[in-house]
Amino acid sequence: MKPLNIYFLVNMQTSFEQRILRGMARFARVQQPRWRVRWGKSLDEGTLMESDGVVMFAVDPSRLQEVRECGLPVVATSTRHLKDGFPCVVTDDQAIGELAAKHFREKYYRSFAYLGPRDVGFGQNRQLSFARAVAPDPVRVLELDDTLSIEGRMRKLKRDLERLPRHTAVFTANDVFARQVVTVLQSSRRQIPGDLAVLGVDADELVSLSCALDLTSVDSDPESIGEQAIELLGRGIVKPSVLTSDTLIRIPPKGIVEGASTEGVATEDELILRAGELLRLHACDRDYSIDTLARETGCSRRSLELRFAELSGIGIGQHLWKLRLDRAKELLRTTTHTLADIAEQSG
Repeated sequence: MKPLNIYFLVNMQTSFEQRILRGMARFARVQQPRWRVRWGKSLDEGTLMESDGVVMFAVDPSRLQEVRECGLPVVATSTRHLKDGFPCVVTDDQAIGELAAKHFREKYYRSFAYLGPRDVGFGQNRQLSFARAVAPDPVRVLELDDTLSIEGRMRKLKRDLERLPRHTAVFTANDVFARQVVTVLQSSRRQIPGDLAVLGVDADELVSLSCALDLTSVDSDPESIGEQAIELLGRGIVKPSVLTSDTLIRIPPKGIVEGASTEGVATEDELILRAGELLRLHACDRDYSIDTLARETGCSRRSLELRFAELSGIGIGQHLWKLRLDRAKELLRTTTHTLADIAEQSG
């Protein structure tokens, strides 16, 4: 294939956009002959003449017609464009919400809250997925009142956060919202970590560095979005039928980047803490069982099961199975092991 000139239409205001570009550049670099990637905020005539295709991120609705009429193959990388008729490579918001719930459940949280933008697709999807994953425990939805001044908005958010029960886990749509939570509570009787835990999305290093403490965050893997988008675009340039309006690739999150904002767990029960540590160490051992765990903690199986379910909201057998299943998923995603090997390594 001849070298291709790919244009990334983007405002480049966040590290999320920068990481998409990094993934695109990484993929382009290994092509033979090497592809060329450029980026900017507009599609002027010179740009169009020099480009073979366009990857775009969160283009303003008023400019979509301009993109449609540019005459080049286009791939979108923002969930904002899911209904705009473009092939899309985007975050898997359902998986992000589920991973956030898993992180908090493993720390024995039973009280949950969510903060994110109103009427924005990715935020709503993450909220709904998180709520389903922590059910039957409810999720309190916190809102930033756009009718108030910035100061008024933050005062209201502080009051809402201070009303949350101690040991509440707050999931936010992205790291910017997580930073707001940490910031408004700096002069509060509610402390992070300790009273509350906060988890963001995107693993934005700059946002975390500008926060009072390191944020724990779901890494939404923008680099893979960039890689998949430019690879799809390259195939579509050669074979346009590849790029249909219903083409949709969802990129699962990479994992959790742990910081201080979810440090600690939501229980002081020494038995459960000991049981949780043993499960983390031995869950994938083939012969490890609940009976083994009970012996090692010096507790009857029945008492252990009852206390674990009361604190975590799920049965200890279910938790053991989830740990093994999560390990199997990780091995499937990150290795080329055979299914037999994965079954062995995940217990």
